[in-house]
Amino acid sequence: SPDHQITKSIARLESWGLKTLGDLASLPASELSARLGEAGLILQRAAAGQDERPIVPDTPAASFMQSLKLEWPIDALQPLAFIVSRLCDSLEQALARADRGAVTVMTLLRLVTREAYVRTLALPSPMRDARVLRALVMLDLESHPPAAAIDEVIIDVDVAPGRILQTGLFEPALPAPEALSTLVARLGAVAGGSRVGAPALVDTHRPGAFEIKPFAPHQITKSPDHQITKFVPAVLRRFRPPRAARVRVGAAATAAATPRPRRIDAEDINGDVLMAAGPWRSAGGWWREGWDRDEWDVSLENGLTCRIAQDRTTGKWVVDGVLD
Repeated sequence: SPDHQITKSIARLESWGLKTLGDLASLPASELSARLGEAGLILQRAAAGQDERPIVPDTPAASFMQSLKLEWPIDALQPLAFIVSRLCDSLEQALARADRGAVTVMTLLRLVTREAYVRTLALPSPMRDARVLRALVMLDLESHPPAAAIDEVIIDVDVAPGRILQTGLFEPALPAPEALSTLVARLGAVAGGSRVGAPALVDTHRPGAFEIKPFAPHQITKSPDHQITKFVPAVLRRFRPPRAARVRVGAAATAAATPRPRRIDAEDINGDVLMAAGPWRSAGGWWREGWDRDEWDVSLENGLTCRIAQDRTTGKWVVDGVLD
């Protein structure tokens, strides 16, 4: 490559004992070209201050920040909504001219206490609809209001190329990201942001452990053959919390065997056990609130198949859920 040739040429020039740029510029061009080729001539012209490459202007990155200083401080969300709406309208026009969409919205409020109150929202896809941006910003501020009156409102965004919709014939229909983001924000304002999302499994053996992640159905992962990954429903329909139960067990077959459950009586699950598989012992979390229990999958006379568990410390039984 040209860069590799120039690197080799520099090494050869150093081996010739050249110390300054003037030494390189004073060499005969014909002899330098015979020994180092075009790379040597490029280095000589650079040493002499000659550059044949065209000048390319460095255009600064476009800024979409919108701000407004208030004549009088405001301390209520209703008048603030008018200010945010005005800024979002200007922001939508700027994004439309640049064919960009906002992926992150930062709202900065300068308070009368001379403090800066900052809220940042990550959007699921690039969007520039002023009504949607206003709704998301205001719902976030309703859930996390500033502690003092406001002197200045600033809205800044990180942008990405405009979103292009291209759906397949066999892909499931999904709501528009704008409508979905507004709905999730409204739910977060009512129930709390940490309580809205999609459940996800946790890398642990603790029974029933899960965590809440952002709800983003538009980010569908595809398999290597570019087919949409199908979501398989959970086999166990788990009760939260597990239902307390009374379980009658039979006699153990041997002294080392665990007695098998014979009948279950819970809130709305009752019946004799026709078949039972288990026990599967599960224990862990000794460094904090741990667990130690035996689990069974049982089929009842009424057709239900459920999972039950016995705490080996207290001896209490629970019904974890119903198996499909």
